[in-house]
Amino acid sequence: AIEDQEYTGEEIKPLVVVKDGETELSSETDYDVSYSNNTDVGTATVTITFKGNYSGTATKEFTIKTKDVSTIAIILHFSYVIIIKHISNP
Repeated sequence: AIEDQEYTGEEIKPLVVVKDGETELSSETDYDVSYSNNTDVGTATVTITFKGNYSGTATKEFTIKTKDVSTIAIILHFSYVIIIKHISNP
């Protein structure tokens, strides 16, 4: 299973490990990986498309959860404009 991921605002691409029994397959020769719906909060999908000595596809879903805002710093900047008018007496 793919662990839940926290929203980052960018594409999230968890590391995928594919095994045939105890043998780890190679992403260079045995399969390709693609992702969909992997930027915003919700359910994202990883698709494995097999090649070489393997054929077919497999999909796995993972959840992108909302960002924990307790770690976000909020800084307020205030701007002041002071207008000074000089009134001269005739």
